[in-house]
Amino acid sequence: MSETEVMTKNKLMKKYSDLVWLARSTNDTSEIVTLRQEVRDLYPKETAELEDQDSGEWHHGFNSGMLACLRLLSGGRTTPGTMEEFPMLDS
Repeated sequence: MSETEVMTKNKLMKKYSDLVWLARSTNDTSEIVTLRQEVRDLYPKETAELEDQDSGEWHHGFNSGMLACLRLLSGGRTTPGTMEEFPMLDS
């Protein structure tokens, strides 16, 4: 993706969902290993940050927060009553 490309809400949701999944995935089946590599190829900078020993946990927290925020904003506009339950963010 180029630096000037605009990220839509759906692209951001996919990006942060992929990054959170990557950080949380533990199964080492061949399919999972292939999917992990696809995420690394899509987001090389972000996955390098996630795998960094010193700051990886911080980046995982940031990615999780971004995903939660995007889910909240996405549901808040389309699902009546969603914002009244804030901050209940169970996913």
